[in-house]
Amino acid sequence: MDVKRKKKINLGKAYVTRKGIRKPKKEIKSPCKCRLKCFEKISTEQRKAIFEAFWKLGDHHKQWIYVSNLVSQNHPCKMSADVKKSVCDHIECLQPVESHYTRKDNSKLYLDSRFIAMPNFAKRQYKTIVNDSFKLSFFKPKKDQCDVCHK
Repeated sequence: MDVKRKKKINLGKAYVTRKGIRKPKKEIKSPCKCRLKCFEKISTEQRKAIFEAFWKLGDHHKQWIYVSNLVSQNHPCKMSADVKKSVCDHIECLQPVESHYTRKDNSKLYLDSRFIAMPNFAKRQYKTIVNDSFKLSFFKPKKDQCDVCHK
């Protein structure tokens, strides 16, 4: 009986729990009302197709892979060339500092992350550009905090 129940759960169908409680089939809910306005980006038809494809898989592992692929396809990290150029221009006007104690181990320079005040999603994209385009980092090694630089 557990195998049949598990199959129904994974297919999103109605089932009865071990304690005898009836659980209804999975149904698509109303769209979210989040600040990212997902409801404007994904149509009702697209949501329904994704919902049906997800539950049709019938295997928890395959469902996670399906979701993972959808998320990576729709990742909002794509930036225009103008935005990248703007970030690069801004970074070039900042004064990176050299590591004191780890200098012999690497040639990386460090930026003070206090200079970058923006929302977290933009900060992640900003850091990606900086790490990919420059030999800079926002992380300063803990053992590199001397009294002169830490003031």
